[in-house]
Amino acid sequence: MKKTILAALVTTSLSATAATAATVNYDEAVDGDMGFAPFTLGAGVNTITGTAGPGDKDDFGVLFSGNLTFVSGTFSAVIADANININSSDVPLVGGGTFGGVLSPGNVSFSFADVASGNVFRVNSGGQATANYTFSFELEPSPVPLPASGMLLLGAVAGSAALRRRKSR
Repeated sequence: MKKTILAALVTTSLSATAATAATVNYDEAVDGDMGFAPFTLGAGVNTITGTAGPGDKDDFGVLFSGNLTFVSGTFSAVIADANININSSDVPLVGGGTFGGVLSPGNVSFSFADVASGNVFRVNSGGQATANYTFSFELEPSPVPLPASGMLLLGAVAGSAALRRRKSR
């Protein structure tokens, strides 16, 4: 009987887990120019690193695999020579505002308040600017509620165990 209860618990817990893709670690210097690339992010910390040279436009979208929730995200860049333009599909920043605008030469960083699956990001270096940048997105599996049928099954197994024990006395 203990084996039956254990099997019911294992089956129920396995059915409540979410499958997710591997994390993304994209480096434009190694993996090639991104152009417009959609990235499917997995659970954990995902990084997208790029270099925007003169006249370069790097666009990418983020998609969340499986049932994932945004935890935190950052953008950091070292900008040389001239201003760069950045924008997104209205991604809010910690402290207010949205990710977008003109950035002057120097070191910059932002923290995202929220990122949703389907958001698009752009780094446009314009005429003479160069920028080395990194986006980081941390995602975690969303809590998956234990299905009601699992609780009913567990109750039925426990009830039949109690009846069997009562009959044997």
